[in-house]
Amino acid sequence: GKINNNLGLAMKSKNFLEAAIMCLSKSLVAQLLSRDASLDTARTINNLASCHFDLHQYGHALNLFQRSLTIYSGLSLEDNFSQEIGKVHNNMGLCLMEQGDNKKAIESFQKYQKMLDISKDQKGLARVLNNIANCFSRLGNVPKALKFYQKAYEIQKDHCGEIGRAHSELQSHHELVCRLLLEKKKK
Repeated sequence: GKINNNLGLAMKSKNFLEAAIMCLSKSLVAQLLSRDASLDTARTINNLASCHFDLHQYGHALNLFQRSLTIYSGLSLEDNFSQEIGKVHNNMGLCLMEQGDNKKAIESFQKYQKMLDISKDQKGLARVLNNIANCFSRLGNVPKALKFYQKAYEIQKDHCGEIGRAHSELQSHHELVCRLLLEKKKK
């Protein structure tokens, strides 16, 4: 199981996604045959889901992320795994956003946001606030989107250095300009 899992991760890092899926699937089968739903199983399913997301198979990825979350919730984990669980919520939000279900995506992102507020992970917090802003922008709620973009920008400006500031500013402006142009076309 572990060899296939490590091989799958290596393949994913080189963007050989189909090969990564094959290796991770073999690892998952070995883990499931041992009848031990463990942290490793949740991680393997999460890695598999991530490959499907990268292949734009959002429905399948979402189902896998939900399965990994179910396993995580069944384990007695210490706080140091809350980041992993939070990232699953973030990834589920990204799947939902890609499927156009922005309201559910916001709910998922907000679960991750709560975990980040506790952990004080400022880079992660800026990223999830930006994701929430993107959802509000897609829903046409520009004032709310701007509020979240501004929060994300302030965090990135203060905690993520020059690259974080530049990326945040460009992302925020791009989303806003796109939304305003769409609104102008509708009038």
